[in-house]
This record gives sequence, structure tokens and C-alpha cells, in this order.
Amino acid sequence: MCQLTESLGPVIKPNQDPGHSICGNRPIHTTTNHQGDPMSSIGDRFKTSEKCQTSGSYVFDGYVNAPAGTKQPTQEERVIPLTRGETFPPIRSTKQSAWWKLQRIT
Repeated sequence: MCQLTESLGPVIKPNQDPGHSICGNRPIHTTTNHQGDPMSSIGDRFKTSEKCQTSGSYVFDGYVNAPAGTKQPTQEERVIPLTRGETFPPIRSTKQSAWWKLQRIT
């Protein structure tokens, strides 16, 4: 199994296309848009305060560090549209940081 650390990222060998990295014998492809910017994939998760890389529809996927007993978000807060460059918001009703999962690219 290949292990990557968040701070180091994938290993890129000399003369290797930076859009590909090697994990054992399996290449890992980094998705980019037509301008060469990184793009998220369906199912990728992001925290409140991170910048959105891919315009799309994101679904609430849990609180980051909410105290026990924190109310669940309202139905209206569970799915949000975000445009590339916007910041992932907290849940308004609880003012808590959240995990957001990409469910549809727009």
C-alpha cells in the first residue's frame, strides 16, 4: 500500500511528468483543469476555511471538532453550491466547522 503524507504529497521522480506520481508500481494521476490548475474529484473532502478548487455541489459530511450534543445542520444547510475560489463555510445554525464532500461538479 502506498502511504502519502499530507505535507509531502506524492513522490515525483526526476524527469517525471508532475501530473503523475508513482506509488509502488501504480501511477497516480493528478486531475487538472484546462488551465493546468488542480481539480477535485467526486468524494473528495474539505474543511471549513479551505478554498474551493472545483465548482460544484458539496454535501455536509460531519463536524470537524464539534462538542458532544451539537445539533445536526438543517436540511437547507446540508448541501451547498460553491464556486472555485470561494471558502468552505461553517454551519450557520451551529457556527461549527464542518467537513464538506464534493458530490457533483458544475
